[in-house]
Amino acid sequence: MRTKETISKIVECTTSITCDRCGKVITRDDIVEWQEQQCFDGCGGYGSAFPDSVRWTLDLCDSCWYCLVGEFVKYETYGQEDDEPEDE
Repeated sequence: MRTKETISKIVECTTSITCDRCGKVITRDDIVEWQEQQCFDGCGGYGSAFPDSVRWTLDLCDSCWYCLVGEFVKYETYGQEDDEPEDE
């Protein structure tokens, strides 16, 4: 048997993100942009290009993400990962 109880708790929720490159503010109201934004965080380690033991964050809108990494992206179509390339 399960006994249930309704409880209230405070939960921190991100309501907007500001792109660190262009300054665009992205809110949950813009469903497409909200789903496509990129947020990163990390910590520099020994030998890293980032300062040792320093935490960093990076928030980017979809356009800035593409401008910065688009030329390096390898594209793959969903469901075709195991397909062999056709001989020409």
